[in-house]
Formats: sequence, C-alpha cells, structure tokens
Amino acid sequence: MEVELGFVTLPEDCAETTISWLSFSNFQPIAGNLEDGVSAYRKVDYETAYKLFSIEAKKGNAIARYNLGVMHTQGQGLPQDFKEGVKWYRLAAEQGNAAAQSNLGVMYARGKGVLLLFSLSQFHDT
Repeated sequence: MEVELGFVTLPEDCAETTISWLSFSNFQPIAGNLEDGVSAYRKVDYETAYKLFSIEAKKGNAIARYNLGVMHTQGQGLPQDFKEGVKWYRLAAEQGNAAAQSNLGVMYARGKGVLLLFSLSQFHDT
C-alpha cells in the first residue's frame, strides 16, 4: 500500500520521509523561500533546498523546520544526523505541525537521535 503525502508517493512504511509542501494546519500552499526550497528539493538540489528551508526555519516557520528534520534524518545533501533531525522535528511539533509530531514519535519508537532511559524496575516482576 502506498501513501500520498505532500508531493511524493512513498511506500506506507516510509511516509515519514516526505518533504512538506502544504501547511498541515490549514492546507494552504506555501510560497516564497519554502516554495523555492521544495522546487530545489524536487530537482535534488539539496544544497539550495537546505539553505532556503534554513532561512525560514530561523524565522520560526514550522514547515521549514519539519523539512530540515526530514533532510537531516535522511541524510539528504548533508551527513545523516538523527539528533539534529529530532531537534528540528521537535521545534516544528511544538508549533503544532502534525507531520513533525508523527515523525518525532517514530524517532522515539525507533530510538533514533533520542536518549532512551530505562529503569531496571521496568523489567522485573514485583
């Protein structure tokens, strides 16, 4: 089964890797640096996409922050860095970006880029 999310159709188990081109809060198309960043991403010009998303992310744009999370976790145009990806997902998730919230949950579930602390008491029958 495939899931269509944004502009790319991916296998269901890979849906968390999609770059966002819509605002998930109100489903309005993006414009300006975000639109140009998505265009560059589609052309596999990750360097330009990263620069454009970074400009908007620094301004607090949740979609740009989410997109940077995707690029970091997938190693697109830069070394794969789960910790940095989680940072960007968390920032976007705190702003209510549903895709970032989902991806952050996936990162925790997979133990990627996060510190998981377990107590031995969790594993003992008491």
